[in-house]
Amino acid sequence: MPRRPDSNALRLLRDQAPAETPQSLIASARRHAPAASVITAYPIEPVYERTAGGNTRRRSSWRGDSIVAAAERLNGTEDRGGRQTPRRRKRQAEKWQDEVWGLRDESPEMRFLGDRKARAAAQCRIYIGHHEAGDVGDPARVTEGVVGELAQQLFGNLPDVEQKLKRYVQQIEYTGESIINTRNDEAHPGRLVWSVHSSTELLGSQAGQYQITDGVTPRKVDDANEILARSWTPHPKLAALADAPVRALLPVLRELVQMTKYVGAQIDSKLASGGGLLLVTQDVEILNKDGEKVDFATELAEYMMTAIEDRSSAESLAPLVASVPRIEGVALSDLIHLQTFSETLDPHMHERRAEAIRRIALGMDSDPGVLDGMGTSNHWSAWQVDESEVKLGINPIMTTFCHTMTAEVVRPLLAASGVENADEFSVWFDTSALKLRPDRSKDAQWAYQQGILSAEKTLIEAGFDTDDMPTDEERTGRVLRENLIALLSQFEQQP
Repeated sequence: MPRRPDSNALRLLRDQAPAETPQSLIASARRHAPAASVITAYPIEPVYERTAGGNTRRRSSWRGDSIVAAAERLNGTEDRGGRQTPRRRKRQAEKWQDEVWGLRDESPEMRFLGDRKARAAAQCRIYIGHHEAGDVGDPARVTEGVVGELAQQLFGNLPDVEQKLKRYVQQIEYTGESIINTRNDEAHPGRLVWSVHSSTELLGSQAGQYQITDGVTPRKVDDANEILARSWTPHPKLAALADAPVRALLPVLRELVQMTKYVGAQIDSKLASGGGLLLVTQDVEILNKDGEKVDFATELAEYMMTAIEDRSSAESLAPLVASVPRIEGVALSDLIHLQTFSETLDPHMHERRAEAIRRIALGMDSDPGVLDGMGTSNHWSAWQVDESEVKLGINPIMTTFCHTMTAEVVRPLLAASGVENADEFSVWFDTSALKLRPDRSKDAQWAYQQGILSAEKTLIEAGFDTDDMPTDEERTGRVLRENLIALLSQFEQQP
């Protein structure tokens, strides 16, 4: 169990307001931020699983045996030789990252896997904990003093934090990086807020030029009173570049999207000319709805467009009628026939797309069985996340998030607030809400009947809340009814 911090270990400025106003707090925190990128490796706890043959094997993440997290301040100034100079970090979204967002919108399989992990990670509870060198286990949660107040400001609004975490995990999962912006809350002066942005939403390439946009209205970043931090998974070749499992899947995703478009084009072509072309003699002419002769090419184009735009139209099934010259000596039965243009759908396209989906399932840092071999799963059970996925898929991303918030936001703010041991505090996460609890309702009911389990605990194990327990009045009324029924039964049995 992690050691709980005592009042002496915290050494906080308790019962005192911060020495600086919130606005100047961020400006002061910039002086305590790291001067360069902070790249840290955290070991991954091994996960073992059983194979089809009953053997046990170690399951690995695409990240390997460690979590490599990187954080970097993008704006403001940094300490260079004792002088505060503007940061010279340049940042622009990579081309493959923009392509990933487009492919995500067109690939439901990739969207499902990435968003599934983001929904799960959003249920983690974020807090600021205390730990010293040599401590074992998770940091002990701090709820008092300057640290507790900062934790409440940043992570106290649970619905808001869940939405931000979901967006952060989506960005890390798809593009390998996210931008975290911390600033003063304009609606509540004296408080801090933070937001999550994709690299595409960050406009500008260096400090002093940055703007953040939501796709409609850009907002200039105030370097003096805002913290702009980049959080990313470094590429093993060049650490400054972002890496993500989707990056290796780009060729497969392009192939899957193109195959889907090809099938759609075949269906549209089949619908457009599904009725075919009926060739007859010149005695039959093409007439419009007003009874006038019309040009064959114009009528054919209008006929095909109607079939595409309105697939319920009879024209998508009825053939277009056109006339041909009479030929002496040729029977009418040879001149009048139905000509079709549509081709049958590619019979092997289903196999090709299934193979591409299988490769996507293997390439994403999730259990491939979520997309493959789910014959015994339904739509809702497919969203469940087991323990191995939490350790190998969710924990690494949450560790990267906590690393960035610790190094670039929380510790500099605590140091600026006068906390002497700011380096002993870290942002951390709790995954208890993700653990699937076994059904122990029957065991709880048996224990209650044996008198070894409380009524409150029995309700909780059965999925109820203690507020569902009957009131004293309800208990009294129930006992009176049971006694009355027992008395009436005795009277009825008497001769």
